[in-house]
Amino acid sequence: ALLRRVLQSADAVVLLAELELRAYRAFVPDARLMVIANAIETRELARDPIRPRGDGELRLVYVGRLVETKGIADTIECMGR
Repeated sequence: ALLRRVLQSADAVVLLAELELRAYRAFVPDARLMVIANAIETRELARDPIRPRGDGELRLVYVGRLVETKGIADTIECMGR
């Protein structure tokens, strides 16, 4: 129940593969899901940026290993710009 609520409250849930997309859609059909493979193509994001819902604040949720190579610190730093 907690995971469903977290996924539903996110402005976007970015997955790495179509297989994950199908599984997440089955688990939380009303979540805002998208696939961006490891090799990120930024032109698509520039054309159709992720926009926050509700109060105007973008909410990010990261589910994965917390290691430096994942770039989480870089993402947080960029969000402040």
